[in-house]
Amino acid sequence: MESVALQYIVDNWPTFAIIIIVSITCCLLMRRFTKWEDKHNNMHNDNDKEHEKLIELVNKALLKIDTLERFLIKRGGADYDEFTRMNSPRQLNEKGRKLFNESGANDFFENNKQPLLRLLNSEISEMRNKTALDVDSCAERICFSVSNNKDFKKIKDFVYTHPVFEGTNITINTIAMLMGIELRNEYLKLHPEIDPMSE
Repeated sequence: MESVALQYIVDNWPTFAIIIIVSITCCLLMRRFTKWEDKHNNMHNDNDKEHEKLIELVNKALLKIDTLERFLIKRGGADYDEFTRMNSPRQLNEKGRKLFNESGANDFFENNKQPLLRLLNSEISEMRNKTALDVDSCAERICFSVSNNKDFKKIKDFVYTHPVFEGTNITINTIAMLMGIELRNEYLKLHPEIDPMSE
């Protein structure tokens, strides 16, 4: 029986050789295709992740542009000299402190201090060279950006009913400016390495 099988293989060796070669080639091609498919799937997943990151960046940029646009439109209403004193850096004066308290800005600030500090830290941490001036600018912009918060209603109502405070025109940006100074001060207390005044 074995000799018959062996004789059959010897007689038909070209056919068996072709079958073996085709089988090996198919196995190699399958392995190569599987690797290519895995690589293609990984590339596709990487592209999806990059696309999501890009959308997130664009949305952040649009939000910042919108905030900056509203900030610049309202900018004319903030009178720094009437509500602050030129220390180094600028601080609230007596009139500024009174407006800060009476408008409800102090209550809002105290109740939202930690989220505001986190927002500010998020912006500052993206900067390569961090300076106290950057903190000052970002703090005011962040305080203006949260003016759509529902808890800001009391402040908006105050500005609406008191468009002139002790002889000086005020807007939401005036309040954001005062709150920004307070936020800057709190942030620099936590990060004295940025504050040149602490050296």
